[in-house]
Amino acid sequence: MQTWGNELQQRIESVVKNCQQKISEYQPITVPKLEQRLQKRQKALELIGKMLGRLPEQTNLYVTNETPPECLPKITEAELIEIVKTNTEQDIEVVIKNKLKQVGNERWQIVSECRKLVLEYHKRLLNFVKNRVLPILDGIDDGEKYSRELKTECSDDPNILESLLQLHDDLRQIVLKMLELVNIRPIEVQIGIPIDYNCHEPFDTQPDASLENEVITEVTRKGYEYQLEESQEWQVLRPAQVIVVKNN
Repeated sequence: MQTWGNELQQRIESVVKNCQQKISEYQPITVPKLEQRLQKRQKALELIGKMLGRLPEQTNLYVTNETPPECLPKITEAELIEIVKTNTEQDIEVVIKNKLKQVGNERWQIVSECRKLVLEYHKRLLNFVKNRVLPILDGIDDGEKYSRELKTECSDDPNILESLLQLHDDLRQIVLKMLELVNIRPIEVQIGIPIDYNCHEPFDTQPDASLENEVITEVTRKGYEYQLEESQEWQVLRPAQVIVVKNN
């Protein structure tokens, strides 16, 4: 776990470096009629860069040397020989039973401590992702959404904002690949299906006579799920915020 935790910390630092480099290399686009709004987009990108820059100092994901030993205690051949040499034939069985009980207690204590450390580490990791990483992804998603809205106003040159849109997608993919390392992924939401309150959170409602109540019409903020072990089911880290139908 120590090696894994340190590798994750290094991966985060690498992600930050890659994202900040892409932001710094981006050449702002000049569109006179959208100048002020594009300046706001540039400031939003700079804010994302600052949020990314603070990630390494906020992670606390290095694993200390308190990690239990990899090898569990056991009775060695030398110990058995010593028990036989130093005890009578009648006492050997009792001594061995007592020794097995002692080793069993030590093994249970180590396994229990290891499980505790893993649970605490997972909790720390999930809190970090939820409170520090997901807001960055939200900022990227919002920036892409607003950039697409700006693109619709450039009908005379529809490709002029492609580099801005591509930048948002590149940043998103870099961060998502980091989350894949710890089995965290976006929740897939199907438009047109009823809301599932286990993984969806209603953000707003809107009438639509052609659809049943509580059918999802839009996702306003992505949700994320995680899997601690391959044998376990995926669990909700943060529900997806959605707009659903509500007819009077």
